[in-house]
Amino acid sequence: MSESAPSEGPITRIRRPTLHDRTAELLMVEWTLPAIDSPTPQVHVHHHDDELWYVMEGRLVSRLGDQESETAPGGVVMARHGTAHAFWCAGPAPTRCLTMMTKRGLQLLEELEATPLRTQEMVEAIFRKYDSEFLAG
Repeated sequence: MSESAPSEGPITRIRRPTLHDRTAELLMVEWTLPAIDSPTPQVHVHHHDDELWYVMEGRLVSRLGDQESETAPGGVVMARHGTAHAFWCAGPAPTRCLTMMTKRGLQLLEELEATPLRTQEMVEAIFRKYDSEFLAG
């Protein structure tokens, strides 16, 4: 993985896969989620892609379906495809995670990041493009 400058927005990507890495179906991406006083969970579902988060620092709150839990460093959270989910930093310090996702999942995130001024309709369209659905946030 190669170093990159942190991105703007609620999730700062520390490392992004190189072009060579992008030929793989599964990618690992390191994220830093900032502490937010009043997070608004971005609930969404990936219809055919799983995601996995390994917490390295801080505390990760995740919502999988109707279940909400907090995960400490060394813990793992997995969202199976078809499961409505959201995640955010439990604060007060940032949360660092290593995330395993599909190439399609990373493409979805990159398109969202590349569209800083977006409407609800734009977000929903981006999610649909990547076989996912934005539910709330």
